[in-house]
Amino acid sequence: MANYINYVSEDSKWKGDLTKNIPKGCGKTDSTEMSFANMKNTWREYCSYFKSYPDKFIDFIKPEDCKIDLYFYQRIYLRILMRYKKVYITATRGTAKSFTEILAMYLKCIFFPGTHLFICAPGKEQAAKISQDNIDKIWEYYPILLGEIKYKSFTTDYTKLIFTNGSKLDVVQARGSERGGRRNGGSIEEIADEKLDGDLLNAVVIPLMANNRIAMCKGVDPDEPHKFQFMITTAGTKQSFAFKKLREVLEEMRQGKSAFSIGNSYELPCMHGQLDIDFVNEQRESPSFNPLAFSREYESIWTGSSEHSLVSLEDLNQCRTLTHPEDKYNEKNKDAEYVLSYDVARSEGNENAASALTVVKCLPKGDGTYIKSVVNLYCFEGTHFLEQALFLKKKVNDFKA
Repeated sequence: MANYINYVSEDSKWKGDLTKNIPKGCGKTDSTEMSFANMKNTWREYCSYFKSYPDKFIDFIKPEDCKIDLYFYQRIYLRILMRYKKVYITATRGTAKSFTEILAMYLKCIFFPGTHLFICAPGKEQAAKISQDNIDKIWEYYPILLGEIKYKSFTTDYTKLIFTNGSKLDVVQARGSERGGRRNGGSIEEIADEKLDGDLLNAVVIPLMANNRIAMCKGVDPDEPHKFQFMITTAGTKQSFAFKKLREVLEEMRQGKSAFSIGNSYELPCMHGQLDIDFVNEQRESPSFNPLAFSREYESIWTGSSEHSLVSLEDLNQCRTLTHPEDKYNEKNKDAEYVLSYDVARSEGNENAASALTVVKCLPKGDGTYIKSVVNLYCFEGTHFLEQALFLKKKVNDFKA
């Protein structure tokens, strides 16, 4: 509410809900348009009010035939996203969390001219798809917001919006090629995904937000949440980078800093009809559905052992990458023996489980025992048994297994 403190005196501030004080006649008196100079103080009040209460702005601009109304929890989430520097939302599927988050980013681009924001996800195509799907929904529900766009570019792996006020919204990826860029804030989708490299996120993406936004008064607004970070995700494991980030936000929240952590389980979207309770119960009772996966996906419970475990998930993931895999018998190690282990998928089709061939290299230690290591892993799906058998015979020959 104090974003305009440097531009307007205390005496001119309105009290209460500004939406109740909307002038009648859309700013016209006696068929003559009221000059903007006469409305400037009221305009400043609106700008400040809507920055803290973005859901009221949505109510103000939505058409009468709008297909949706914001749910109560979406209003809370929107206000949190607009007011705090670090926001961590752990929400189940069906909560419309990505739509709410991208709507908040879109509104920030409107409310803060000249700001440059980003959306990041484990994959650039994933980030582009999430952003484009939800931006299209925003334009469908609130078509007046399309008028704020001067330029847009949607491709399979990239999204870019340029607003009429100079703000920008685009997609970045946690890769070294993003170094040197500059943004004023951004959101990280599905931070709990194992494919998202936490080290690159800290080394490349977070440093993008090195500079504050320069306001239209050619200064820095002290009441604006600069360099904000939104982290929106389903729950993951306690050994992951995402859980460490959650603890960081919780600790800053406890210290009274500009941070907020919140979340919800499946009951909330079920209450509002966003998620089918019968479907959720079917998933819970299914013998093939992992109960730990259900806790993460639908109850927003972080699972797994503590972060003080002997082997962390990050260390384990690094060991899963072979720098120099072997695809045939190595003549340099004539004492080595190769063992092939095959897990067969008993049904065809791309939607079924993949067949997997694991190649284990055994080096004798001289005392009757071996040093064993996995030197290759082959996975494929939807393949007929005859093709699998021919493939196995070839690999047996290649490795002299």
